[in-house]
Amino acid sequence: MAARAAGSVGRHPRVFGGSLLAQLTMTAAAAAHQPSRPHSLHAHFLVQGDVAEEISYQCVPLRRTRQFTTFRTDAVQAGTLLATATVSFHSDEVTTGHAPRMPEIGLPPEFCQPASGGPIPPPDAPIRAPYDFRHADGLLPTIRDGRPVVGYWLRAREKLGPDPALNAAALAWASDFALTRVADLEHESEPGNRRAASLDHAMWFHRPVHADEWLLYELTSPVYQDALALSTGRFFDLDGNLVATVAQESLLRRR
Repeated sequence: MAARAAGSVGRHPRVFGGSLLAQLTMTAAAAAHQPSRPHSLHAHFLVQGDVAEEISYQCVPLRRTRQFTTFRTDAVQAGTLLATATVSFHSDEVTTGHAPRMPEIGLPPEFCQPASGGPIPPPDAPIRAPYDFRHADGLLPTIRDGRPVVGYWLRAREKLGPDPALNAAALAWASDFALTRVADLEHESEPGNRRAASLDHAMWFHRPVHADEWLLYELTSPVYQDALALSTGRFFDLDGNLVATVAQESLLRRR
């Protein structure tokens, strides 16, 4: 399949990583058996893409069992591999379970302001326009293991329906907005021009998710060393359930 690229904001627009994640997920979903749903996504961003050129998406099945199907999906532009991912699907099983609950939060999303600042795209940016993305005011704790913790509320503006792959893809798109932002919180005052690029991105979908309903996105960055920053995030629904976890390593420099 071929698709037009969604770009990031900036003087030299480049393909937005979240759009690649969403398309890679949907490409695999078209070949997955039903009624399985995505449970994990592991992507590597290899080359920056050009928003003016179409991207083709290719899918290769790696393994099929009764409970799991796993695919490799590639994003290719003008013969160059931009990104590659493994996307795995699982048919739900009934077991006991455990998970953390949503952290304490102050104001509900309807009373919070649109998120902005730093590398977070402005509310009218094309890559963000499909989402309502707000600061989560009153998030507690604000420090974990000595590291800052920030939170955002988000939801897709359009109704997505029950399709689990479409909802997972929408969440993967939105997950890429703020991960480099949280890695840079303590370093914004340092001299030099900030340059950041996502290297790889992993997500785990723990339960069915509705990306068109409010979700709390809680983020922190446990380590930044030798220009490499690791950021992690957790998504909670309004019932307090952990629905997804994300981790991303980024290249973060100032020159």
